[in-house]
Amino acid sequence: MVLRLKDALQQLDLKCAGTECGFELADASGEYFPAIVLLKDKTLHVYSERVTIPGAIRYAWGEFPLAGVFNADGFPMEPFRAEVGD
Repeated sequence: MVLRLKDALQQLDLKCAGTECGFELADASGEYFPAIVLLKDKTLHVYSERVTIPGAIRYAWGEFPLAGVFNADGFPMEPFRAEVGD
């Protein structure tokens, strides 16, 4: 899954690796699995070996979430949840 953020001019920085970045993908049944994120040309590429066709994505979700994506000023990206196609 490729995410293009609304503020495409904002520089992003990943301060995480593997599934420690705070992203999760849901399969067709709605079950969420940890996902890996890669930063490529101001887009986030998110995938999970356990989810072939994502139904939803969420980031930094929960009481004590992981948050590994930051802007150039050092502020973390806000938590979000979205259905595929939103």
